[in-house]
Amino acid sequence: MLQRLMLSILLQLIPFVSARCSDPTVTDINMSNLGISEINESLFQNCNPQAYSLDLSGNKITLINATAFASYDDRIHNYIPLFYQLKTLNLNDNKIISVDPNAFKYTKVLNTLYIRDNQLKVIESGMFDLIGDTLVTLVMSNNQISSIGMSVFHTNIRKLRYVDLSHNKMTYMEAWPYIPPSIVVFNLSNNDVNKFTNHLNWTYDLTEPYFTYVDLMYNNFTEWDNEWFWRYQNHKGNYVFELANYRLKLTNNPWNCDCHMYYIISTIQESFYRFAQSEFIHIECEHPANLRKKRIIDVDLSTFVCDSKVDFPFG
Repeated sequence: MLQRLMLSILLQLIPFVSARCSDPTVTDINMSNLGISEINESLFQNCNPQAYSLDLSGNKITLINATAFASYDDRIHNYIPLFYQLKTLNLNDNKIISVDPNAFKYTKVLNTLYIRDNQLKVIESGMFDLIGDTLVTLVMSNNQISSIGMSVFHTNIRKLRYVDLSHNKMTYMEAWPYIPPSIVVFNLSNNDVNKFTNHLNWTYDLTEPYFTYVDLMYNNFTEWDNEWFWRYQNHKGNYVFELANYRLKLTNNPWNCDCHMYYIISTIQESFYRFAQSEFIHIECEHPANLRKKRIIDVDLSTFVCDSKVDFPFG
């Protein structure tokens, strides 16, 4: 008798993996913290196909395949969406290492996607193409992402406004925030970014209003390179006055205020930046020791020790 009682109690504690939708009318489906390791059609038996929210956070999911949110229809011999009105998908706090580029093919109206606290290393090109007309919020912070595909963020991702890639392992920054037409916040803070690159061959074309805010705080920027922003221009001109339009937050980086920064610091000190509400005036030196914690707007340029090999653009 005691053994049966203990068995009954244990069975109640073990998560039941399939057919959890006991109420087929629920539109806010919660399957969080149930020990789920695989997403397939059987998982969603009896679920409301008109559900608008699906929470699969806190599970043990490792892969999101191409038909994870699809049902095979024998009548037409093809896959169809499991959820026709799904707007929010929460995949936070799993063990996801791979997402198929077609994983969201059957979530055609998805506007909010959470994949925070997983083990992703790469964002593959095309991953969001099939929800480019609907995706507004993308959160992929606290992964291990070190690479972003060449065509992840492009002009056809029309409605994307908020991107959070903080606390990953990125080492470079491309012009991603400025290519999709609607991005308001692009958060790449707390990575290991130390340079701007232009493998996308983007050319500066920013026009008012400049509403895209890019957070690059707590990265690993040390040496300034004038080539970074010349790469975005058709010619080697004075890029400094256009920096405000990028709306970059570069504070809390270990900047080395040496001759590599002389041009940008001197230009900022002699321009409208001194009186503008630009993020650049709040950048502080980390090195050398005598300039530590001083804002670049305030440093004495005569204290810089310059290497004759440093390239100065205007003499």
